Amino acid sequence: MASKTLSYIFSTILFLLQLHFSAGQTVVKSAYWFSGSGFPALSIDSSLFTHLFCAFADLNPTTYQVTISSSNSALFSTFTRTVQPKNPSVKTLISIGGGNANASTIASMASQASTRKSFIDSSINLARSNNFHGLDLDWEYPSSTSQMTNFGLLINEWRAAVANEAKNSGKAALLLSAAVFRTSSYYGGFNYPFQAISKSLDWINVMAYEFYGPSWSPKKAGPPAALYNITASQISVDIGIKAWIQAVSPKKVVLGVPFFGFAWRLVNANNHGIFAPANGAAITSDGAIAYRKIQDFIAQTSATTVFNSTIVTNYCYSGTTWIGYDDTHSISTKVTYAKGKGLLGFFAWQIAQDPNSVLSKTDFTPPLHTMVRLPKVPPLVAVAGQFLDQQHLHEEVCFSDVEKKVVKSSYWFFDSAYLLSDIDSTFYTHLLCTQAFVDANTFQLNISNSKTAQFSVFTQTLPQKYPSLKTLLSIAGGIADDSALSSMASNASTRKTFMWRLVRENPYYSWHSDS
Repeated sequence: MASKTLSYIFSTILFLLQLHFSAGQTVVKSAYWFSGSGFPALSIDSSLFTHLFCAFADLNPTTYQVTISSSNSALFSTFTRTVQPKNPSVKTLISIGGGNANASTIASMASQASTRKSFIDSSINLARSNNFHGLDLDWEYPSSTSQMTNFGLLINEWRAAVANEAKNSGKAALLLSAAVFRTSSYYGGFNYPFQAISKSLDWINVMAYEFYGPSWSPKKAGPPAALYNITASQISVDIGIKAWIQAVSPKKVVLGVPFFGFAWRLVNANNHGIFAPANGAAITSDGAIAYRKIQDFIAQTSATTVFNSTIVTNYCYSGTTWIGYDDTHSISTKVTYAKGKGLLGFFAWQIAQDPNSVLSKTDFTPPLHTMVRLPKVPPLVAVAGQFLDQQHLHEEVCFSDVEKKVVKSSYWFFDSAYLLSDIDSTFYTHLLCTQAFVDANTFQLNISNSKTAQFSVFTQTLPQKYPSLKTLLSIAGGIADDSALSSMASNASTRKTFMWRLVRENPYYSWHSDS
């Protein structure tokens, strides 16, 4: 099946039908671990995540090299091997910058090729020497047209350097991500470099939170990270994500959710709805409060809790204290939203604020039975494969560029002893039935008489368990006559004969496609 002849034939068919396939991207379910939180890396339940961010490395304002502070050196150098025992496949990224970093230093670094090179080279060396799988830049925020342009130059050069390092070292290329503003332009005036992001970053972490907080909106108790807005003038996750996925592929976008909230002091304890009049922060100096402490507050004060399903946010109040936050209701709804928008995944800031993993247990596994909406062309052609046999089901997952929907499929080999009725079709989106052959004389699709009955009921038997199942007729295979295939593909008339019979037979047997 892997012969040059078959490769040529299948390439010809793929060309005729103008279909192209690519590998799917990895789902991202991630969180940041902040070294200053006091939460030990050893306590992270890494089995709940695909990726973990170790925050933060620093940027030297003189040399523009990425460094790790002496207080973090031991923690960062052991981070990967600390979190991997619970989940050997988890990927770790070292995050550079952060909300407390000097944004002007990052902007200065990005403004010249020489200083960008200093940053890039040192970051790669730092990631490799500390056993990280990738690098993340948290620049809050590029705030001018020139800074956005320089950000684009930086990530393009970063990607080129990472690719070159991987080639020279023989190691897997480092992952590259960036934490970005809640929408695709910084306060409506400065667009992010969309082309560079699409080309050079594995994904972006959209910080879809801190919409309202006592430090910048002290007079009203607003929802810090509502999914939807009440009026057009208000901020929401939905507004920002829609802007981002108009600018870049949804598969570049990872939605940020907060494991924290903000507390206000209400003007009137009896007026405690969303956007109630307030008079600054409560509980802490800036009102920021971790989810775990919100739960403590609710338990200790018997606070009233509310989930607003219209805008998707949680809040609680007791006396004159009002806290807006995300609970399991909000986060699970946001995860469903992210799946519906086709986003790559979600991330949380930050893991220490959910020490019992109440919020972290929200699942981002895409639906297995999301079907591919195929283009309206003669039969779809797929090339891949393993066979079902009576011992086990070989599964294979790929993604179609047509709509980037999940395909979970397998082959059923006619000559195996595995009965059609024994196949659990609920595990699959597509099943392929093998094998039809090409007649060496007529070059037409040929199904032997012994197989006709089984083939004709293939699409009738299997969808009983899963009606949306798609079935494909597989042609040729490892035991096929290579010379017949080669002859068929060698000139236009025989290719036409083959394709005509393929299209004619397809509706007769009720196949959804051919491979």
